Amino acid sequence: MKNIVKLLFGILCMSVGAAYAQTPYWHQIQARTLDLPASAQRVLYPEEYALFKLDTSRFLNEAQKVPQEVARTASQGAILVLPMPDGSLQRFRVYESPVMEPALANKYPAIKTYVAKGIDDPTATARLGWTPTKGFHAIIRSAKGTVYIDPYAQGQKEYYMAYYRSKLLLTKNFSCEVEGFKKHTEDLQQERAERLVSGDKLRTYRLALAATGEYTQHHGGSVQGALDAMVTTINRVNEIYEQDLAVRLVLIGNTDQLIYTNPNTDPYSNDDGLAMLSQNQSNIDAVIGNANYDIGHVFSTGGGGIAGLGVICRSGRKARGVTGSFPPQGDPFDIDYVCHEIGHQFGANHTFNAEVGSCAGNKVDNAAYEPWSGSTIMAYAGICAPFNIQPNSDPYFHVHSIQEIQSTIASSSCATVQTVNNTAPVVSVSTITYTIPRSTPFFLTGTATDNEDRGLTYCWEEYDLEKNGLPPLFRSYPPTTVGARVFPAWNRILSNTNQEPELLPSTSRAMNFRLTVRDNHPGAGGVSYKDLRVNVTATAGPFRVTYPNSASVTWNEGQAVTVTWDVANTNLSPVNCQAVDIYLSKDGGATFPSTLKLASAVPNTGSYTFTCPAVSTSQARIMVVAADNIFFDISDNNFTIFSNVVTAPDEKLQEEIAVYPNPSHGIYVIKVPAELKGARARVFSALGKEVTVSVIAQESVELDLQHLPAGVYVLTIQTERAQIQKRLIKER
Repeated sequence: MKNIVKLLFGILCMSVGAAYAQTPYWHQIQARTLDLPASAQRVLYPEEYALFKLDTSRFLNEAQKVPQEVARTASQGAILVLPMPDGSLQRFRVYESPVMEPALANKYPAIKTYVAKGIDDPTATARLGWTPTKGFHAIIRSAKGTVYIDPYAQGQKEYYMAYYRSKLLLTKNFSCEVEGFKKHTEDLQQERAERLVSGDKLRTYRLALAATGEYTQHHGGSVQGALDAMVTTINRVNEIYEQDLAVRLVLIGNTDQLIYTNPNTDPYSNDDGLAMLSQNQSNIDAVIGNANYDIGHVFSTGGGGIAGLGVICRSGRKARGVTGSFPPQGDPFDIDYVCHEIGHQFGANHTFNAEVGSCAGNKVDNAAYEPWSGSTIMAYAGICAPFNIQPNSDPYFHVHSIQEIQSTIASSSCATVQTVNNTAPVVSVSTITYTIPRSTPFFLTGTATDNEDRGLTYCWEEYDLEKNGLPPLFRSYPPTTVGARVFPAWNRILSNTNQEPELLPSTSRAMNFRLTVRDNHPGAGGVSYKDLRVNVTATAGPFRVTYPNSASVTWNEGQAVTVTWDVANTNLSPVNCQAVDIYLSKDGGATFPSTLKLASAVPNTGSYTFTCPAVSTSQARIMVVAADNIFFDISDNNFTIFSNVVTAPDEKLQEEIAVYPNPSHGIYVIKVPAELKGARARVFSALGKEVTVSVIAQESVELDLQHLPAGVYVLTIQTERAQIQKRLIKER
């Protein structure tokens, strides 16, 4: 249990990106120094970002030294630095990795794309690129979040923003339809107990991607401008498909024949997605030929998204995919829309469980593993009000989507398969099926090993469909470096929040969970998973800490104190928890370090008395954890613990604390700075005897000593870093 709690609640120290005084090509600047051309136009507005100036000639010179991906080994590759949202620069090992077939790359040699692996952050993988009309772009995914590097404005290639995807909040107005989803959902079902893994083979699919005249006009009106935008989007799509699926899309050699510049003469109805399904199939077959591509798609500026389900490699259907929205660039176009629609073509269904807003009529019963709108690529984040989990999708696939796509890939044979020097992680979870009490927080843990990569990331997801009126309860969260997850999320436990889409089960039910581990191998990620079941019983619970549970509680070092909890039948079958561990936090529940473990394997009787440790804090919390199970509870509010250690006076605080009137007939007003709210005020007689104690709940409080005889008293205010004393005179 000690190791489990360390894993769950310890502070994880991540590698910090290397600091550089300067580099040959990236320089952080302030917005006031921008010198934009008159033609520059902003289209992306992240709430927070770091602004950089790129020395393009030096960067392109460095990029020429980057080796081809085919010659890659673990120790090879050029080292380039990329700017981050905090203003730092991080090192990446970079390889040239084209997303165009050689025939197309030879016609447009100035377009370059690269795959990269983080050095300072081993969980980071990236796709970056340079195009003549769009300049530099990058997507970086890691356990810390997804970072974009984009031009500050269109029409220039000198200034760039580095920002977290979460800081780019856009209003979504998009609809998605899946052609024939009911029929093909049944066709694609396979034995779900089969445990599919990926990572040892990279599958490359030839993508015939068309552009409507309206799309091309938005990107400057030229074939080069549209192709640059298409390469940028597919490069970002590949970052996700390569890492989650070991799948790569490569633009066919004559893609430029599918880029239309005149909206009046192109073969597409730009604003009618359904019409463009058949138009795209007919057009690509006519222009490219059925045998010369594996999957087809068309980009437009309207019409929403619609795609055939599981149509890759299928003659007469494989080009039935459309993505149309405005503006047709950046996020969410690349991730929420293009990744989503191509996901349908690879066999992935919608994963949301809501049935309102745009979710209405689009739910797929046997794929609806995510509560509410969902948050992964195949969900409907942001368009299922009032049941939206968040505004935009997170850039990864739910494990069920991965399984559906793997099933489609396994049943098709048009990909070019390349063996890569990688193996999937080996995942381990508990073989015990735990029974836990209702309405009680719990945690799951797992581990993994990998032969080639050290930057593993972990993603626990509930793997339940709605059954007998019992929907999935817990949302998916992006992968992290920790193989543990608490349910509900930690911040919800600390704020005593129990509501969807993180709702503790209150009835008897079996809950299934799946731990998916990614090795984040650049170019062809390895993915594997393991399942675990948890049984919930309504005959036990809620298991709750009952004392200390109030902000008014104070403990003193050396004092005999008692922690109490509601056993709630957890000591009886079927839970059978016979012992608990007790932990103390001094930072409001952010951490429960093993050094503050108050008791180990004490009987689960509902109370335990011990000696208060030498801790001084106004943010104490208690956690009681089942020693032989996975459930726990945390006290609801911070309380105060006072240490007997005498600390040096703080002169600044001494001046900021005021007591008046003094002398007084017994009523004093104590005024303190805001940082002392929650501190304890103790009053001692001239003989050193404590005569009263109270908590300073506000910045101005009243102290009543009318019941004491006249004389001299000492007011002591104890903080975590100082002990402040004031002399009080009480008159008759």
